[in-house]
Amino acid sequence: MSLNPACAGLLEELNSTYITDISGLPPYKESDLRPEIEQTISDHLQGWVDIVGFQNLANISGTFYICGDPAANAVVRGNARIWLQPPGINTELTRSISVKQVGANIIATLHAVLTWDTVSCDYKGCWISGSFTETHDWTDTEISPPQFIFPGPQNMIIEQYLGFAPVSLIHFPGLNDSIIFFNITTQRGSVEHLMNIGKVEQTGKGIPYMNVTPFSVWRKTGKGIYHQGDDPIMDNDTIISVFFWTPFGRAPDYDFSEYAVYHQNKHTSINPAIGFIIYVVLIFLIGIYIMYRSSRFR
Repeated sequence: MSLNPACAGLLEELNSTYITDISGLPPYKESDLRPEIEQTISDHLQGWVDIVGFQNLANISGTFYICGDPAANAVVRGNARIWLQPPGINTELTRSISVKQVGANIIATLHAVLTWDTVSCDYKGCWISGSFTETHDWTDTEISPPQFIFPGPQNMIIEQYLGFAPVSLIHFPGLNDSIIFFNITTQRGSVEHLMNIGKVEQTGKGIPYMNVTPFSVWRKTGKGIYHQGDDPIMDNDTIISVFFWTPFGRAPDYDFSEYAVYHQNKHTSINPAIGFIIYVVLIFLIGIYIMYRSSRFR
C-alpha cells in the first residue's frame, strides 16, 4: 500500500511524537542541550560542570521516574581551560568527567590536571629544573529521580450474567496509573485497551522524556471478547492470561485468578439476538393487521 507524502509525513510525525514505552524515546541532540554554565577559577584554571538531566525518564502523574542506574543515565557537560598561563614550558591540560550516586544524590565531577616544567639556564646551557602539577575538581549535585517500581497484581472484578447467552463484564477497579495498556486473552480471542500513551517532550534543558498522557484505544483479535465503554465483555469463555504494560516494559506476570472476584447476576432470559428477531416479527404482524383492517373499510 502506498501513501501520499502528506499522509506519510503525518504518520512519521505521530510515530516520533507518541510512544508506549521509553525504548521509543529519541536520543538527545547536542544542539538541543542547554547546560547551566557557571565558571569558577582555581589558581591557573577556570572551569564548570553541570548535570544537564537524565535519559530514559517517564513523567507519571507529575513525577519523573527512572528505571535502572541514574548515574549511567545522567547527561553531564563541563569544560576547563587555562586562564592564567603558568611560568614554564611543556604545558599540558587533561580533563575527565565522572558520575556517581551517593545516597539520594547524583554527583558529577570534572577533574582537571595541569602540568608544566620550569627551565633554568647558566653559561653552560639550559635544563628542566622542576616539574609541577596542579589539579582541581568541579562538582555538581542533583537529586536522583525516584526508581520506578513495577505495579503488583491488579484487582479484577468479573460480573457474570448467566442464562441463555451468558456474558461476563470485566472491570479493574483502582488500576495503577503507571499502566499504559492491559491485555486479556481468552481461548478464542483477545482484547487490548491502550489507556495511556507517552508523548515525547523535552525537559527545560533539552532532554527528551516520556510524558504519560490519558488516551483510549481498543484492539481486538479473534472472537468472543469485545468491549463496552471502558470494560471488556467476554462471551461464555475462559480467560487464559492477563498482562499489563508500563512505560518501562511489561509488568511482572502473576496468577490473575488469585485476584479475581466473581459476581453472579440474574439470568439473562432472552438472547439479545433472539429478542431483536421477536421484535421484528411483532412489527411485521402489526403491519399486516393494520393493512387487513384498512382493506375491510374500503
